Amino acid sequence: MHSRHTLVFLFTFLLFFHAAWAEKPPTVRSIQFLGNSHIQDARLSEQMNTREKTFIQRLMFWKSSPIFNQVLLEDDLNRIKSFYARNGFPGIGIQQKTSFVRNGKRAAIEIQISEGKPVKVGDIEWTKISDSITATILRNALEDFPLKQGQIFRDHSIFEAENNVLKSFSDQGYPLAHISRDLKLDKDTSYAHIHFSVKPGHLIHFGDIHISGDSLVPESYIRQNITLTPGAIFSMKEMNKTQMKLGSLDLFRYVTVRAQTDSLIRNQAPVIIRVSELPRWSVRAGAGYGTEDKQRLSLNLMRRSFLGGARKLILSAKHSYYEPIDVSLKFIQPNFPFERIDMSVSPFYLHQKERSFEVFKTGAGITFQHAMKGRSSVWLNLGIERNRIEDRSKDGDFLDLEDLILLNNKASITVGTLIDKGNDLFDPTRGFKISSQLTLMGPSLISDYSYGKFMIDGSRYLSLGSGLTFATRLKTGFIMPLGKSEVTPIEDRFLAGGANSLRGWARNRISPVDDEGNQLGGDTMLETGVELRIPVYEIFGAALFMEAGNVWREAFKYDLQNLRYDVGAGLRIKTPIGPARIDVATPVFEGKPEPQLFITIGHAF
Repeated sequence: MHSRHTLVFLFTFLLFFHAAWAEKPPTVRSIQFLGNSHIQDARLSEQMNTREKTFIQRLMFWKSSPIFNQVLLEDDLNRIKSFYARNGFPGIGIQQKTSFVRNGKRAAIEIQISEGKPVKVGDIEWTKISDSITATILRNALEDFPLKQGQIFRDHSIFEAENNVLKSFSDQGYPLAHISRDLKLDKDTSYAHIHFSVKPGHLIHFGDIHISGDSLVPESYIRQNITLTPGAIFSMKEMNKTQMKLGSLDLFRYVTVRAQTDSLIRNQAPVIIRVSELPRWSVRAGAGYGTEDKQRLSLNLMRRSFLGGARKLILSAKHSYYEPIDVSLKFIQPNFPFERIDMSVSPFYLHQKERSFEVFKTGAGITFQHAMKGRSSVWLNLGIERNRIEDRSKDGDFLDLEDLILLNNKASITVGTLIDKGNDLFDPTRGFKISSQLTLMGPSLISDYSYGKFMIDGSRYLSLGSGLTFATRLKTGFIMPLGKSEVTPIEDRFLAGGANSLRGWARNRISPVDDEGNQLGGDTMLETGVELRIPVYEIFGAALFMEAGNVWREAFKYDLQNLRYDVGAGLRIKTPIGPARIDVATPVFEGKPEPQLFITIGHAF
């Protein structure tokens, strides 16, 4: 009897399971586009609500696939037609075929597209303006007019071209300018002829400036950093400049600058500036691991509006294997002694370990930095420091240290520049970046060493299409004694190798050595490299790279016949603070490969 009940239960369960499975709607297996030569698959997929699983979603096999719905798919096809029409292909034809596999439970969707002949931009004409001032504004704006005859007629290109002209008027006192257009399509030639007409409106000036928001920063200080002047000719460019300047003070969570062009008083537009202040105190702490630094700890404590205004006081403390103690206190005074020049005073203490020696450094510096256009800058630093050098060699008898001043005082002046023309701060695909610095140490009256040190580091980024980026780097430097000094301090010499250097070697392993294998450091350094960055899927990428370089003991003694070479490959994962990077590299032409593994954040160059 018990067995009979068990069989009945199993039979009932199987019938129920089969019925439930049979009622389950089909899911999307794949979506394939055919015949689309002008618009990529990814952009067409963005127009659809019907989606197939992404690569990451396929790895999560326990999650079900998107449900297939024919009504939803038909709506998607209409959206694709509209998208094509907005991009210059009004005669598009679409045929869709769906094949069901796995007993009708999986839908393979094939979308065949016949793009047809595109509509192109024909003649472009503008109605003449009688007023000489506004006619000049229009004439200057049309010199860089992006719309050209023969281009495919795309709606967004028309809007962008019109906005460029309106921006020129808005920057020169005419924020109420309006553009109308008349289109005539020649069906025989598929050319759209466009006639534009612009109405400038009245000349507008800035009115009274009002400041509001939750901020304890004195209004007088905010007004000191406003570039707008009541009564001046209206300029959207000046409004943006004021917003950027107030935002750069790092005092506010947000800043908005709005002109009330709908509330004109005698052709003057009142300006409303709203600010929301950031917390006066902020604390950031971090912990991580890298193959070079091992465990990494950091603490950053900031006091905004220190002593009033935009002054800041920043306490920074870091710990890693090679820098067990790195502590600094920085006071920043913006716009001193001149506008757009920031002064900072920073005492510090640093304990740094190398293979053959370690340095205990105490000092302070005063820096004047001038921010130029974009992310470029130039700076001047005056520094003093006291260094204590200790022997870390294997036998405890590092003979080269006997010729050095192991407890020394140094004073320096350094000039540095950064020219950053990359299109992205963390992951550039176009442009270039060059940094350089020149240090003069001495004179002997206040410094135990006198030397000159120069270093320059340049990178170039080329977009090869399809998401590929080709990056190149050239970095070189030299240091030479000056005056009565006969040698350079070992703690300031060049070393190479590591995650951001020649990746075929561990950190700072490339160096001239003595007979015992102790690192001496060099007075001349050269590094160069190329890297191909390859998109793989969504946030994932890969890289192939090759590098060469070396460090030589004497200044200006480049021996290009004695370069060290490495090759490697890596994985990239995009993050908001730059790509997470896993690189494996090995020296070449040096016998048995000895791979090095690096895990860190940010590109090597």
